[in-house]
Amino acid sequence: MKKGVSLFLSAAMLLSVSPASVSQTTAAADTDVFYEDFSGETLDSDKWLVAYKNWGGKVTENGVKVDYNGGVIPQNISVNNGKLILKGNGNLYDGDLKGINKDGSLRSDGKRTGAAIATKEYFASGSYEIMAKAAPELGACSAIWTFEYEEDWDTGEITNHEIDIEMPGRPKSEKKNQSFQYALCNTWIGENEGEYKTGYTDIGVNQADGAFHKYRFDWHTGDQNEKARVEFYFDDVLTYTSTEYIPTKEGRLWLGLWFPNAWAGTPDFDETDFEIDYIRITPFHESGDAKQNETYPEDGWGNISDITIPAPVIQGDINIDGQFNISDVILLQKWLLAFPDTSLGNWKAGDFNDDYVLNTLDFNMMKHALFSSVHTANTIRVTNTEELKTALENAKAGDEIVLAEGEYIYSGSTAKGYMFKCTAEGTENNPIILRSENTENPAILSGTSTAVNSVLVVTGDYWEIRNLKVTNGQKGIMVNDSNHTKVIDCEVYNIGSEGIHFRDNSCYDLAENCYVHDTGVVSPGFGEAIYIGSAHSTTGYGFDCHYNTVRGCRLGPNVAAEHVDVKEYTIGTIIEDCIFDGTGMSGENSAKSFVNIKGNDCILRNNTGYRNGNDKIQRAFEQNNVVDGWGQNALVYGNKVYMDTATNALGKKMYFLNAWNCSCTVWNNYMAYNDALFSVDSEKDHWNYYNCNMITYGDAS
Repeated sequence: MKKGVSLFLSAAMLLSVSPASVSQTTAAADTDVFYEDFSGETLDSDKWLVAYKNWGGKVTENGVKVDYNGGVIPQNISVNNGKLILKGNGNLYDGDLKGINKDGSLRSDGKRTGAAIATKEYFASGSYEIMAKAAPELGACSAIWTFEYEEDWDTGEITNHEIDIEMPGRPKSEKKNQSFQYALCNTWIGENEGEYKTGYTDIGVNQADGAFHKYRFDWHTGDQNEKARVEFYFDDVLTYTSTEYIPTKEGRLWLGLWFPNAWAGTPDFDETDFEIDYIRITPFHESGDAKQNETYPEDGWGNISDITIPAPVIQGDINIDGQFNISDVILLQKWLLAFPDTSLGNWKAGDFNDDYVLNTLDFNMMKHALFSSVHTANTIRVTNTEELKTALENAKAGDEIVLAEGEYIYSGSTAKGYMFKCTAEGTENNPIILRSENTENPAILSGTSTAVNSVLVVTGDYWEIRNLKVTNGQKGIMVNDSNHTKVIDCEVYNIGSEGIHFRDNSCYDLAENCYVHDTGVVSPGFGEAIYIGSAHSTTGYGFDCHYNTVRGCRLGPNVAAEHVDVKEYTIGTIIEDCIFDGTGMSGENSAKSFVNIKGNDCILRNNTGYRNGNDKIQRAFEQNNVVDGWGQNALVYGNKVYMDTATNALGKKMYFLNAWNCSCTVWNNYMAYNDALFSVDSEKDHWNYYNCNMITYGDAS
């Protein structure tokens, strides 16, 4: 996409635009990770600029060349419910907003007018990750790009360092067959032929499906360890790699919805939205990075104060009187029956299943939501997906949600990648219970794909999840900022990454008698059965996941990473009475043991592990000191492991525990090389079974 501004245009825009103050900052420090989840009521002016400019070419109308589109304006930007909304007005738009021309003058209408923002800061090599929902209409381009532009006023030479993901795309250069199964994945170092590469990329999945998808590109400017390239990932699947015309100049990251001339299709619609959930930029700081030297760093910006501040939306309040009650139900009924002179104040408030269609299904869900909102604690029996979603949305402390036999396949929007969501708060005396009606034939909660989203997410305190099967998601059961939650007698399987995850300051939680298998089917290196906490390199989540318990669980076969991974900054995890089946562990991302402990004061006791001939497993258990002061004070006792051989695949000793620079106390542990178990807790045999320089031999006392 060509976004250069001429010297003449720059002067014109400075006359017509009141730009926000912009400084030419440099790239982040080595440890900086840029993260934004749009949790505020408006954009953070310390992080973001809002665009007020026009690009995209001209068309001839009545013999005169005019700008094809109305540019991008701040008034089409809003932040609502943790999402950035970039609005696009199509050919059918007849509202009050006016677009701008390339010279900064106002147009007579707002047709083909979009929105865009850019980071104040400049970034170079790094991993750029965006969770977003593409605008689903042809003719409008949902775009993610880096940009750095320079003009040499003496020679006229233009430098344009840029990386793009643009949707919709097409299978080849001909401007036809546009589709949201395709994207344009582009790299630029200039604007002339031979200075850029367009990647006509088949994503393989329709991006206009109403769901959030993860878009990522890893930009390598190159150094002694990395070849210069850009790798494009869609929902964590490496889909396209460009090795030509790789930018090196640090640039701003842009997010925009704009209207290309012809190549994205014809925008025959009123309005459409490009929604962004979060952004994460992790700099690589490779030696190929070059400083930006933009010619017009302060041009083309509007004022953040001009963006739209939406009024809070009350679900169900279609007559916009500030409350959801029976009058809204009656109004929707009349509208569906086409009563004369019936209009809705806010139809989106009535779209209960988030499919952008208002029909009798929404009417039934509205009635159910209204009558459920006044219920007292009781038993709610559900028989299908929509009833389950409604029951979860309206749950109260003390409720018991009982699922009839069958499969509950998720449909609808997935805010933050969460599908079935448990957000209500239980109490110690009145937990909220979600369980199967028939324990012999449990209900199945199914996501939409092993590549994206979490099937069941608990964010409220004091939930009990019992006797359920959870399958077909990127993550199985996610316990997020939830305390005193229990996951009992559940089976989790066919999962793209980890099976059960206690994350984001979740404490005093329990996974008991669960069967977790076939995890990491998409991302083997992240396919843990049970995961406690978050790695220190992760941002956006609280690390304090303390005093969680994994008890009596059967983990494996085909758990691609560790059976239990206890991350740094966690305290007091207990792993007891579990069975680990090593069949199918991948060895990726350093997964080479049943359990990896990086937190403090962990207890690992009375577990049994079976290597089952898997040469990727190189020791039974390990502790790691990945952050100073962590991975310490473990108690390891009463465990039995069947390791098949005295020598691992690297030709080294098959240790019971590898724990260098980590303190632990051990007793009553046994290992077998063939069939016969033998004790590993004799101090004279220390270095045969424990690769640990801070070990204490203890006993039950």
